[in-house]
Amino acid sequence: LGPVGDNFAAGMSGGIAYVLDERDELSARVHAGLVEIQPVSGQWAAELKALVEKHVRATGSKKAKALLMRWDEALRRFKMVIPTEYRRAMEGR
Repeated sequence: LGPVGDNFAAGMSGGIAYVLDERDELSARVHAGLVEIQPVSGQWAAELKALVEKHVRATGSKKAKALLMRWDEALRRFKMVIPTEYRRAMEGR
């Protein structure tokens, strides 16, 4: 739930990263050649919310609690980073 460093997702070949992009700077920090940045929606939004809820239970994070209290607004600031080839494989291509 914090900022990412430069060249984020370099070498990422699978999986999904959810990033809270509070300053709208993620696209400038991502290794863009192999991954896509997408809004979080549908089943992914439900998965992300469950992960944030689990994080609150495990850590008591005040930041995560605040995000959940205004989830609809917070969700718009999250981005999903997914490798292009991984997304295609999930879609059955």
